[in-house]
Amino acid sequence: MTAPLADSQPLCWPEVVGLIPAAGQAKRLQPFPCSKELFPVGFTNDPRTGMPRPKVASQYLLEKFKAAGLSKTFIVIREGKWDIPNYFQEGVGIGMSLAYLVIPGSLGPPDTLDRAYSFVSQYRIAFGFPDILFGPPDAYRQLIEQQEQTGADVVLGLHRIEDPRIWDMVDCDNEGWIRGIVMKPASTTLTFGWCFAVWTP
Repeated sequence: MTAPLADSQPLCWPEVVGLIPAAGQAKRLQPFPCSKELFPVGFTNDPRTGMPRPKVASQYLLEKFKAAGLSKTFIVIREGKWDIPNYFQEGVGIGMSLAYLVIPGSLGPPDTLDRAYSFVSQYRIAFGFPDILFGPPDAYRQLIEQQEQTGADVVLGLHRIEDPRIWDMVDCDNEGWIRGIVMKPASTTLTFGWCFAVWTP
């Protein structure tokens, strides 16, 4: 968590919407037959037929958004990644409304998210990477509740990291307040990194 400004806790919290960066090129995975967000990871039952069908990586994140009560998500894609909207379409199969923001390219996730600012500036944001699987199923509900209880501007979801050299590590006190973030340290005693978050407008 990050500490809020004094007396800044809102009387009425804004709606929470999902925000997903999906504008990368997956260079480390090439050649690849599809966007990595659509790589099959496990199976799910088709709601129409009841038969098993492949479950793609990003569906796990969308299901966590839905479990937290979110009704809409914005997905920022790079021009050319049309297989993502072709697959999820308007979101009926997920049970939530999906909107796609198309950009020509991106310098990285922070740049990708910033391109969506004018569309989401009035909302609280539930953020996650579409190619990272994590638990528990109610992870975002827990973050949203923590934010509303503490008034924190940002609440991060942390998990233990085996190799800190490839992760952004979080330094926090015993009560969970964030003191700092160390990006991919060569050496550290920190044990937790972050992979999802909720923040205020």
